[in-house]
Amino acid sequence: MSCAEFYFLQNVREAVMEIQVYLQVNQLVRSALQSPDELLHMAVFNWLLSKKLTADLIAFQQPSLETYLLRTSELTQSSEIYDLLWKYYERNMNHAAAAKILYKLAIRPG
Repeated sequence: MSCAEFYFLQNVREAVMEIQVYLQVNQLVRSALQSPDELLHMAVFNWLLSKKLTADLIAFQQPSLETYLLRTSELTQSSEIYDLLWKYYERNMNHAAAAKILYKLAIRPG
């Protein structure tokens, strides 16, 4: 086996392991979000945000996510949270609410 083949196989193994970890985490998050415990949902949402897994956060389409994003946006005034909120609304076909959030972002100073 040449060095190039060895490195290629090593990269493939690493990629497969990363995919397996991602799938396990995804399943764990889905299981947690099936719980009626909204505090658990908030902890999961905080964790996803801390890991910069914002696309995954929006993809779960959890009803408690809207509440979380609204509360967090009010507390932090974070552009990142507003950005997630309009994407959440857009993904859930609430275009008017998404437009209102985008308008708020557009008129913000800075």
